[in-house]
Amino acid sequence: MLRNSQTAVFYSYSLCSSVRALGEVGLDRTYPVSEWRKQEVVLERVLGYALPDQCLVLHLRGTREDKYGQDVHARCLRMLDRSLAKRQKIHLHSFAGDADLVSEWSESYPNTYFGISGLVRTFDSRQIKALRSIPLDRLLVETDSPYLSVNRSINSPACIGDIAHLVAAMMGISFEDVLS
Repeated sequence: MLRNSQTAVFYSYSLCSSVRALGEVGLDRTYPVSEWRKQEVVLERVLGYALPDQCLVLHLRGTREDKYGQDVHARCLRMLDRSLAKRQKIHLHSFAGDADLVSEWSESYPNTYFGISGLVRTFDSRQIKALRSIPLDRLLVETDSPYLSVNRSINSPACIGDIAHLVAAMMGISFEDVLS
C-alpha cells in the first residue's frame, strides 16, 4: 500500500508531461480478503491522479470461484464511474473475462484496450468468444513476463510472437492481422 510519503512522490510523478500511463494498479481477489480494502484505497488514490491523456493500466483478477472476474470488474467500473471521464484511456492488463465484460467496458469506456497474455492458452469457450469480440484496434498482445508462459518454462518479452500466434489461431485470423 502507498504510504503518505510514497503517495506524494507518486502524485508528483503522475503530473510529469512525459508520463503516458499510470499502473498497473487494480483489484486482485486472489490475495487474502484482509488485503482487499487496501487495494481499493490505493486504486481510489491513483484514480484521483489519472489525467485524461494518460492511460490507466488496470490489473483485475477475480476469486477462484469467479473465473471471469465479473464481480471485481463491476466493482472497478463503479469506482471508475465516480472518478474518471468516459473518454479515459484504459488498458485491461491480462484480460481473461467473457464477452459481456468486453461489451460493458467498451460501452462504459470506449477507449478501453484489452491486453491478452499467456493466459490465452487456458481460455475456455466463453473467453474465446470474448477474445473474438474484441475489435482489433483495441487488442493488445502482452507477455506479462516472467509469468504466464505459453510453452517455455520461463516467459520473456521474446515470447510475444508465441502469444500472438495463439491469439490469431483462437480468433481465426492471420498472425499478420493480430500484429497490424
